[in-house]
Amino acid sequence: MGNNKAMIIDDMYPSRYFKCADFETGERELTIAGVKTGPVGQDQEIKPIMEFAGEKKLLVLNKTNGMAVQKLYGNDTVGWIGKPITLGLGQTSYGPGIQVKAKFGDVPF
Repeated sequence: MGNNKAMIIDDMYPSRYFKCADFETGERELTIAGVKTGPVGQDQEIKPIMEFAGEKKLLVLNKTNGMAVQKLYGNDTVGWIGKPITLGLGQTSYGPGIQVKAKFGDVPF
């Protein structure tokens, strides 16, 4: 075993989707660029996916986060385009997860 330099596992296996580790340093305010649907995960289930301006990573929009954005900006996802959204870590029924917040520093929906 010759090469023992430090490696970050998340860097070795990059993801096109946001994950909790992306928010360990704090919340991020992003601008919604669109919502589309596409296959996600090993079972390739079709789910809504949110895109952001100036950001390569995407957010798989679970029902809780989708309903939170709906409360902010209405039922039609076209109306969400160009709107700010804050993402951060929060507790979910499954443990820590990414949550939509009404504004930077606010509590999750």
